[in-house]
Amino acid sequence: MKYMLLLRASGCRALDPGTREERRMAMAAFSEHLVRAGVMLADGAVAAHDTEARVWFDGDDRSVVAAGDDDIDEDALRGFWILQVDSQREALEWARRIPATDGCAQLHRILDAGGEPAT
Repeated sequence: MKYMLLLRASGCRALDPGTREERRMAMAAFSEHLVRAGVMLADGAVAAHDTEARVWFDGDDRSVVAAGDDDIDEDALRGFWILQVDSQREALEWARRIPATDGCAQLHRILDAGGEPAT
């Protein structure tokens, strides 16, 4: 089964450089652990909140909201992993191991183009 594991920040407060580097190293070590376990298909970090933009769909209207606009929330996406595991329970166990000190992780089952669970 394939799952997308999303890491979301709780607020977008600035981190001091030491803390930022410590977090980056901890996340890199977590990703390496996923690789060694043979469950990671892909991973990535997401650029800072001030680079974010969204396109909102409302019928034919396509509204663009850019960083700094009030419609950009503080629960920003910070990174992701694509996992190949045997069960949702296993994916949740990996999510619990993320070395985050705030925010949340979201777990989504990945479907193929036909809407069936991807394997």
